[in-house]
Amino acid sequence: MRQPESRLAKRPAERKGVVRMATASHIGASPRRTLLEDRARAELITTAGGLQMALGVVADGIGGENAGERAAELTVQTVIDHSRASSESNVPRLLEQALQEANQRVFAESQKSRRKTNMGSTAAVAAIVDGRLYLANAGDSRVYLLRGRKVLPLTLDHTWAEEVARSGKLSRVEASRHPRRNEIVRSVGYEPALKVDLGLWLQGGQEREAEARAAQGLPLERGDVVLVCSDGLIKGRHDRPGAAYVEASEFSALVKGKAPKRAAEDLVKRALARQVDADDAKVNALRFQVEEECLALIARQQPAAGDLRAVERRCCRRER
Repeated sequence: MRQPESRLAKRPAERKGVVRMATASHIGASPRRTLLEDRARAELITTAGGLQMALGVVADGIGGENAGERAAELTVQTVIDHSRASSESNVPRLLEQALQEANQRVFAESQKSRRKTNMGSTAAVAAIVDGRLYLANAGDSRVYLLRGRKVLPLTLDHTWAEEVARSGKLSRVEASRHPRRNEIVRSVGYEPALKVDLGLWLQGGQEREAEARAAQGLPLERGDVVLVCSDGLIKGRHDRPGAAYVEASEFSALVKGKAPKRAAEDLVKRALARQVDADDAKVNALRFQVEEECLALIARQQPAAGDLRAVERRCCRRER
């Protein structure tokens, strides 16, 4: 059986470039929330093994009171600390080990207090090493690649709807209408062990996992943009079913040709202008410069206090 062609052809990596970073944030309009349960950081690091890495992490916390906030903070800090201290030369394995350590730490802390029982976090990690892109993911935070006029999702959501659709138990249309569609089935710290998604899904989930994993180390081209965001940026609008607060089709116009700071701010402003039900919005931006511009953005949006945060035995439900 002929395999579907990749939406991107692999090309030789560009020469090593320079990364610059910027951050934009907004507290949002809702007076109901006092805790910010998302975290996003972007840093330039040199690992103990000598890898020079531009590392971006988004974590969207899950849990009542301050449990989600703590889970997200612990996830982000652990990923960065582990990566910096690692002697691992295989980048996907390094990212996998970093998220697995984060999972162990979040789970261990959740067992120490009834108030933190079932706390957890999503995590999307993007690393640029020698002009190549590597990803690791758990939950429904996302990574997109903007190349020319194409806007391509590179991660899969670990939600109930995605799982049953990929297994063939329901069609995607049926899964999208199911009451359980937004339940997260994989997250950092919810269980003692975590299976990290190391796929770089160039075919939107139509390929096998082994093929997606083999796509790691995608060479970045001049003008590429990598966007890492929590679901708040692209979640469905309550006032317009089927529409997102920031549509993927709008990403290119909002970031292309702009400095990282301006691009990050414009993403947040677009969501806020549409009355996103969020209490804070934050974007961290990395600029990877070769001969022209390659931009990596790490974006965060905070869900409203009224969003459902119930945690069930195998997954937690997040209504968008």
